[in-house]
Amino acid sequence: MSMNNRNLANKQKVVVVGAGPVGALAALYAADRGDHVEVYELRGDLRDPSTTPLNFTKSINLALSERGITSIHHAYHDGLLDDILSETIPMYGRMIHGKKPDGKFYEEPQLYDAHGRFIRAVDRAGLNKRLLDSLEKMPNVTLNFNHKLTGADFKKNIAWFEQQTLPTTDHAQNPTQDISVKREQARATEISVTFDLLIGADGAHSAARFHMMKFARVNYQQEYIDTLWCEFHMRPRPDSSYATSPNHLHIWPGGSFMFIAIPSLDKSFVCTLFAPSSYFESLARSPLEDLPKSFSDNFPGVCPELISPADLQQQFSENPHLPLISIKCTPYHFDSSVVILGDAAHAMVPFYGQGMNAGLEDVRVLFDILDSHGVYKADPKDTASKAEKRGRALDAYTSHRTPDAAAINDLALQNYEEMRAGVKSPLYRLRKWVEESISVHMPWLGWGTQYSRVSFENERYSDVERSARRQGQILMAALRLGCLGLGTLTIYGLAGRRLMRDVWTLAVGPAHLVHDANSPLSSSGEHTLNGTCASEHTYAQHGLNAVGHVTMRLREHVDVMNEVVLLPVVVVGVVIAVVAVGVGVDPGHLEHEANSPVSSSGEHRANGTCASAQMYAQHGLKAVGQASVLRREQVEVANDDDVGVVDGGGDGGAVAVVVTLGHLWHTLNSPLMSSGEQREKGTWASAHW
Repeated sequence: MSMNNRNLANKQKVVVVGAGPVGALAALYAADRGDHVEVYELRGDLRDPSTTPLNFTKSINLALSERGITSIHHAYHDGLLDDILSETIPMYGRMIHGKKPDGKFYEEPQLYDAHGRFIRAVDRAGLNKRLLDSLEKMPNVTLNFNHKLTGADFKKNIAWFEQQTLPTTDHAQNPTQDISVKREQARATEISVTFDLLIGADGAHSAARFHMMKFARVNYQQEYIDTLWCEFHMRPRPDSSYATSPNHLHIWPGGSFMFIAIPSLDKSFVCTLFAPSSYFESLARSPLEDLPKSFSDNFPGVCPELISPADLQQQFSENPHLPLISIKCTPYHFDSSVVILGDAAHAMVPFYGQGMNAGLEDVRVLFDILDSHGVYKADPKDTASKAEKRGRALDAYTSHRTPDAAAINDLALQNYEEMRAGVKSPLYRLRKWVEESISVHMPWLGWGTQYSRVSFENERYSDVERSARRQGQILMAALRLGCLGLGTLTIYGLAGRRLMRDVWTLAVGPAHLVHDANSPLSSSGEHTLNGTCASEHTYAQHGLNAVGHVTMRLREHVDVMNEVVLLPVVVVGVVIAVVAVGVGVDPGHLEHEANSPVSSSGEHRANGTCASAQMYAQHGLKAVGQASVLRREQVEVANDDDVGVVDGGGDGGAVAVVVTLGHLWHTLNSPLMSSGEQREKGTWASAHW
């Protein structure tokens, strides 16, 4: 929907401070709703090649993901999103670089998403140009460059700007402009501007936030992490092709530091070194000639393979070494007159690629809330009513957005550890594989990796954080239970190899119980001598036969199975079981079945004997899990020389078999199994069975 389809009579005056991507999109949203919009930018026209960008804006190429794309789409400007996406490069995953023990370089791709979704590398200047071009075409928008916000009264709705005669060419974090220029700027012309709503989108060192804090009781937290960054440039190959794969974000993890590379449309890569300040200091103290060797040791394959030693030395010495700041604050507004968005409200470290995307999402969420509170439906002549609705809307925006911004701020800090070290961790890979496998094969469970939820969905950041924490707790519980199962099985293995073999039989072939329980050997009730089991040895032998001849056939192979197959199968099974419990299987099922009359009672006797081996087989099967019984009609038994194969009819069958393992552990430790005095009137001699 374009602004021509809106009611222009509903306009209010909106002043936007900052003409970056977030400020430009906010101006588009307001102008599209019929507001009269004035944009004020400290720098010159950002579309002018002679304009020196802020140091932090020409750094890490930006990653555009689903949240940013959705927000741009909702600006409803024909062709805008298509034009932006046409100038992006898809990145399907990370490419991890390293060196093997034999000295050979390796590249290991790690897909971002099991469903094939990807993020996009985008040039910030190109994105900004597209947004500003769209703004300039709108008759109710005025762009004002080289204007510095110097003061504001948010009770009277007045702001003051200095109209600078000379452009600003430096930044507070890296001052390079001559002091005489600063003095000239002090004599710049000041103008006053009235407004109904001021939107501050002027970055981490926000002037709008600074002046808002004089009126609102803002809780403010600022943190510089012990990491600096420096930008490098990787040239194209002599044949004008990319020096390495353009469809990945390249990472050279170094433990406490890392080097990354993101593709650009001109076939080059924008690279960034992130490292503790002590590392930069050590490099600065060393001769510049030592820099290539340091890169060769820590980031194998970068220099001289991708960046020449001369370029590396020049760029390290000329490009600034800048800090990374993390900012949290609340509220984001004061009364009905001012609200801050993007880095002005929640600057974050760049390790999730969500700084710009979160800022663009701020715009969409803000105007959705303004719409839902009827701000643009109010009588334009009733300014008091409109201000009241706008104030309630800004209250709702702060309440809604504060937990989300805090969540992505924390997640971005955590992702630095993952990128510089975690990507090489087996546990990280295992969790990613488990979560992606569940997402692909059981999508109805709603599982997914944290990265996919953040980058490829519009789910609230705070909900993503809670979901990821819950999944982590389930997987940790699975790990603990797996270790418990492993320890239990190890103890039983040390106590007796025969018991271990029987456990293997029950674990891999519960269907054999049903099959063999109906064989001639197990159907006979004549397992008595003088009304009792003749001896413990005789009972043990017959009981073993009752649970299946397959055990006898596997005797010669069990030792290998115990060491190579059994424990991994059981551990993985327990993990899947706990995951199933966490996502929908009743956690009380195991306890309920383990304490059922069948599994807890010692009344497995009739007239002083074991009534029949068939009854024993059925009860024994229930004792190790009725979940398997529910699937036993789907069981297929292979040839006499093969191991039984359980066809559980999909994932449900697998869960049934795994739940059986839980019953087994409980049964082995039940009173029936642990007591040595399970005898009455000449029945079982002992529970040594």
